[in-house]
Amino acid sequence: MRRKREYNQVQIKTSPDRGSPPYRVGRDRHTLERQLYPRMNSPTPEIAVQCPLFDNPDQYLRLRKGSFFVRFLKRKAEERALDSCLRGLDTVRSVCDAPSGPARLFSYWGAKGYRVIGVDLSEPMVEAAAKEHRRLGLQGVVHRGDVFLLSGILEDEPDLVASIRFAYYFDRERRIALMRSLAAASRRYVLVQYKTSDTLKGRIIERRSRTRGRRPAKHYCSFGEMAQEVREAGLVCLRIAPISQFSDRAFVLAEKPQGQGSERDVKGT
Repeated sequence: MRRKREYNQVQIKTSPDRGSPPYRVGRDRHTLERQLYPRMNSPTPEIAVQCPLFDNPDQYLRLRKGSFFVRFLKRKAEERALDSCLRGLDTVRSVCDAPSGPARLFSYWGAKGYRVIGVDLSEPMVEAAAKEHRRLGLQGVVHRGDVFLLSGILEDEPDLVASIRFAYYFDRERRIALMRSLAAASRRYVLVQYKTSDTLKGRIIERRSRTRGRRPAKHYCSFGEMAQEVREAGLVCLRIAPISQFSDRAFVLAEKPQGQGSERDVKGT
């Protein structure tokens, strides 16, 4: 199947008998993000849930960069929120970034001294992540596989399994299934990023969508809804950290029940 490069002509690519994509494709700059991997003529691992995945690492990063100043501010805000979630987790020595994409966060994990394991279903993303993994001189490995079947991919249990910029593409049922998969592969902690309606930017987007009578392609949750989903996934919600009021993203840190954690630091609930 030949790919159309224009934003308004991108073709949705899905594996046979998987049904329709889990969101509506709009005619905007994000259309290129909404392409399903794998290629129809490529061998692929078993797929548990149809996933929105990306097969052009350079384009993926280019669409998210913006100006140097904006990129710097966004990066710092994201790192502050991550630091807030991960503070005090002195037992964490390894992290699985799933899906890892083009290894956008590998330098952050590496700076913390973690052994870094990457997982992605997109072959081009795996290749890009493996290249960056080698460039940074990290310990660990990059695998190709489905994050909904994560425990069958990893050779051992990392202390922390993180899923960034992924969960909000799915409905509630699949988000909970995703967290259960992450928890099954983790020794103790799970970190998931949500889109939230409890920040200034999130409220603006939600209001704009209602005004236009359209549902956002990505799913938004309140802090309370996030905590409830974590509980239904069989985890203990430890912290919810929005990146900032000017971002519609938030990190959720959860712990497997055998840990000694309790629900605390949950904002907005």
